[in-house]
Amino acid sequence: MNWKNIYITVSLLCLLQPFSATSGVQAASNTVKVRIPDFPVQINGQIIDNQQSKYPFLLYKDITYMPLTWDNTQELGIQIAFDSENGLMIGQGGGSHSGGWYGLKLTKFEQDLSASNSLSRSYTASMPGFPIIITDNYIDNWDETFPLLEFQDVTYMPLTWTYVHEWLKLDILWDSVNGLNIIGNQEQILDRIYYDDKDYLYFYPNLVTNKSLGSIKVKKTLEEKPVWMTWEETEQHNSAIKKLLDQYAGQSARLDKKEDGLYYQGMKLLTKEEITVDSNAAGNPTLSSLSATLYKLTEQMSLLAVSKVIGFGAGHNMSDDHLYLIRDGKAKDIESFQQIPDRVIPNADGSFWIISNGKAVMRGRISGGTRKLALLDAQGNIRLANDVLNESDIIVQGLNNPGLRQLTDKDGRLMILRFGSTVDFQVQDTLGFYLLDTSFQVEKQEVYNELAKDAKEQYRLTEIYMGIDRDLYLRSRIDNTMINYTKNIRGMWYDHEMLETE
Repeated sequence: MNWKNIYITVSLLCLLQPFSATSGVQAASNTVKVRIPDFPVQINGQIIDNQQSKYPFLLYKDITYMPLTWDNTQELGIQIAFDSENGLMIGQGGGSHSGGWYGLKLTKFEQDLSASNSLSRSYTASMPGFPIIITDNYIDNWDETFPLLEFQDVTYMPLTWTYVHEWLKLDILWDSVNGLNIIGNQEQILDRIYYDDKDYLYFYPNLVTNKSLGSIKVKKTLEEKPVWMTWEETEQHNSAIKKLLDQYAGQSARLDKKEDGLYYQGMKLLTKEEITVDSNAAGNPTLSSLSATLYKLTEQMSLLAVSKVIGFGAGHNMSDDHLYLIRDGKAKDIESFQQIPDRVIPNADGSFWIISNGKAVMRGRISGGTRKLALLDAQGNIRLANDVLNESDIIVQGLNNPGLRQLTDKDGRLMILRFGSTVDFQVQDTLGFYLLDTSFQVEKQEVYNELAKDAKEQYRLTEIYMGIDRDLYLRSRIDNTMINYTKNIRGMWYDHEMLETE
């Protein structure tokens, strides 16, 4: 099944029915004939037993109607209120949790299965005799093609795209096997992927309801339910990840602070003025630290990253970073790369990729134009890929995966994501994934155009994860959906599959 066609199918079901020239229900009668759907219906992946339900889903004019029972509305996060003046008011309810909500349990979804319904006969429903408002929109029910109805003394709402998706912010999925699935009020439980191995993806959770739980693992087939891991298991992972990250990090280097400036092994790096902070300036800044990291490249050549951290009130910090090429006893400031490398990668031709995943400003926000990629050749010449490709930000795929030791492919190329913005932050038609070699030749990977588009629309360009199998994954921004865009497979899990119920 092509899951991307789900919404198109639902749109056809909900919106492309033929419209009548008359009102939805004739004024001469307030009753209509309805029937019970013969296809599966689910709420948050839980099958509705329409043949036994006291309040089954209904079909009127080929549109599915949902009973606004307490259980259905609570499960979907729909808020219901009624008073004699305004009538029935339907709105968004629910809400999301994050962090540690220890002891939180879901209310079990219940159905009243005390009836015996036929799928082959019709039933009679009526028009409500009270005003109806949906998310502050007054419904002129008598003039609606698909009016709200009453059946068994319960109000039924048509599952039109406007009501469900646009106003109540619910999702509808449809396919010929599983039928109709209404989704809403789901917690964001899966957070970012932090690691993967041959069989599993490992996630930090956005919501934890038990102190003993630490992280979540998901089978890479995306066909099985996520499994919670203990805090001890998660800590073992974290320790292993730290060891991996230490392999990519440089070595701490000693700096000498003299009267006229900052030095490294007798080579002057910064003047006295450049390492002095005026405490009377706005925000009363102070010099918190001066540190250096050495990246040994060859016997004759190294990189030295120097970070000057300036502290402000309320615990905020800003860093002023410099990157130097150390060669032949001289330190050369690499002015085009004024930040700390996240990874330095050797190439077969003696050159090195220098990669930064961005420079954080106050509150951890990454500054635009700081996701940089540079190539240092064997002669000590450096070229910035951002300048060569005229791209403000470049993300090297796999950089956020500590377990992916080799970022280049078998041909020595990096997979990069271009943001579609020039170095002057003008929009250009370059958004997408490319293979980049050391001669700065690029080959666009058209197969990932949809991924680039989806990630940009969800503001998640920086959260794409390349596994050790080099597959590209992206988690949905609004629910617990994970997509492998390389293999074109998708998994979605509901709250009741990952959280305890009462």
